[in-house]
Amino acid sequence: MQLFNSRLLRERMQRFSFPAGGEFKKKINVIAKWQKSLRDSDLSKTKEISIQGLFLSKFFGEVLGYTTQADGKKEWNLTQHPGNDIDARIPDGSLGFYSSDKSATKAVIELKDAMTSLDRRQSARRENFTPIEQSYLYATKYDGCNWIIVSNIREIRLYNKSKTQSYYESFNVLQLEEDEQFKRFYFLMSKDNLLGDGALSPLDELLQTSEAQEKSISGDFYSAYRELRLKLFKHLRENNVGYDSSILLEKAQKLLDRVVFILFCEDKGLLPREILKRAFERGVSSFLDSDQRVWLEMKGLFKAIDRGNDKVSPPINGYDGGLFAYDGLLDSLRIGDAIWKEIVELAGYDFESDLNVNILGHIFEQSISDLEQLRSEFDGLELHTSRANRKKQGIFYTPENITHYIVENTLGRYLEEHPDRLPVIRILDPACGSGAFLNQAHTYLQKAWKSAYEQGEIKSKDARYGTLFDYNPAENDRTILLNNLYGVDLNEESVEITKLSLWLKTARSDEPLENLDRNVRCGDSLVQSREIAGEKAFEYRKEFGKVFEEGGFDIVIGNPPYVRQELLSPELKEYCSLNFETYSGVADLYVYFIEKGLALLREGGYLSFIVSNKFLRANYGKKLTGYIQKNYTLVELMDFGDLQVFEDATTYPCIITIKKTIPEGPMTFKYLRLETLEVADLRAELEEKGYEVTITPDSGGWS
Repeated sequence: MQLFNSRLLRERMQRFSFPAGGEFKKKINVIAKWQKSLRDSDLSKTKEISIQGLFLSKFFGEVLGYTTQADGKKEWNLTQHPGNDIDARIPDGSLGFYSSDKSATKAVIELKDAMTSLDRRQSARRENFTPIEQSYLYATKYDGCNWIIVSNIREIRLYNKSKTQSYYESFNVLQLEEDEQFKRFYFLMSKDNLLGDGALSPLDELLQTSEAQEKSISGDFYSAYRELRLKLFKHLRENNVGYDSSILLEKAQKLLDRVVFILFCEDKGLLPREILKRAFERGVSSFLDSDQRVWLEMKGLFKAIDRGNDKVSPPINGYDGGLFAYDGLLDSLRIGDAIWKEIVELAGYDFESDLNVNILGHIFEQSISDLEQLRSEFDGLELHTSRANRKKQGIFYTPENITHYIVENTLGRYLEEHPDRLPVIRILDPACGSGAFLNQAHTYLQKAWKSAYEQGEIKSKDARYGTLFDYNPAENDRTILLNNLYGVDLNEESVEITKLSLWLKTARSDEPLENLDRNVRCGDSLVQSREIAGEKAFEYRKEFGKVFEEGGFDIVIGNPPYVRQELLSPELKEYCSLNFETYSGVADLYVYFIEKGLALLREGGYLSFIVSNKFLRANYGKKLTGYIQKNYTLVELMDFGDLQVFEDATTYPCIITIKKTIPEGPMTFKYLRLETLEVADLRAELEEKGYEVTITPDSGGWS
């Protein structure tokens, strides 16, 4: 995802004075010579150390305007740091304000050769960091250093220390002679913008403004979205007497899911522009004697999106997948023309620049809580704050730096140990909510495929799985969605929103949506008994039979519900007492999710959850810690103490990472007690400030 709001970036670039005339030609010539060397010479095969100085002087000196000490000035902006290729502890270069008596670093630079993937773990480096992770660690060593630049001389990336590694600006060196590409590169990377002349550079200000606008726009959108859902629900109740309120709420949400998907695809160029608005206008201007003229047009549009329509201009791709599949009950409902005017007003939001997939994910997470509250308020139909209901349901939005850390720390470790399992890795979130962890896992797997391609490792056929290792983003999406990602949730709306979030992320103009019904399921992850859970009783070995034929899930990740034991029913407690070794009458629900998740792993697999840290100190936790020590290997424990990770909730969380291997002798794991939430890269923080703890059965504690 991009660091900056694309609309805001375009506006700033329009007001910027770019190099012109001879100065512009000189910079383009430098880039063109480098491109020629990449295409026609052995530069692409040259080791990183031998080209670092040349790359820095050409791109950062001659093109971007940074000065070095060798230029003979009292102050300079670019410094190269000579180091060794195996275990360097400093970056290859840095940008800032330097003189004989001053050193203020604002950006670190890490350089690799053209054969190195920026997203691949480096086996020769400590902790097997990727070049990106390595660079984040470097940035923490300099006070006031917020910017991170990483390159393999083919691609240059710009990161900010306050954001996770999912956010960056990328520049393809082989495309920099193109006018728009050069302008974006120069605007974001030049000395005048990245460094400026004070504490807050133009680039710092641009990021702050982007973040403020994102927060404001996403808040405005969700307020409009929430109010619209309530109005639509009321409209359906008033015009469809005799239907169960729960069914009408489900259909109202489904209708809005379809609308959001259409608007998102319009702005991404995946559907014809303003197709929803045009359907509305056709309905309004229809001569039919009906107050449902717009609804008739919309049903036709939904059918066209589901099946495709090449008779219109431009043609509509058939998305299939289930979201737009025929729904007889929905189609039979009366939906008057008046409500559609308000629905179509959502088109006023910019889904290309202002409402990206990640922002929509946050909105969907909040949506789940509000839906549950609505179900409990069918009589009053008055929407209050959902804080109390979130507490009852144990649902809390997981911050992105935590989902990023959990995914990178489990998938990264596992694929490093088992690289051949990339096409068939099985990843489960047993309480998937809005799909935040599954979306993060999808991002990681796409990077893993791209990295394998860049390293030249995906040209042969795998004898065991019969899978052609070939880098094709569309085909990789299909593999990831159908073979790699699995989710279960007790909440039906959560299941549908998880599928929607994955569809939004992977939709393409020439491909159908993948049907996710087999992989993302509604059910009770803890209970197999119909007597306790009714229709939501869930038997993993039955529902995901193929996974367990191969030994189980490779990875189990997530944020299990935060439900205190006082809120558990007597029936559920009795069931847990008979089915969980870690049962205690006063244990909270997450304890059983940990035991269940571990049971679902294949040998050598990893589990990582963010859960309450109460088990580390409470008496009921002794059963859980003893169970883990006896049967598994604790890898890492990151304790947030009393930091308030979740908005409106004090949950005292920790992140626990466990490997399914029986320990031999004393068990050593990495431990960190976090002192602040202002950490974008938790893995770098663990490496920098964490320490090893060795435990035995007699240790008496883990922290």
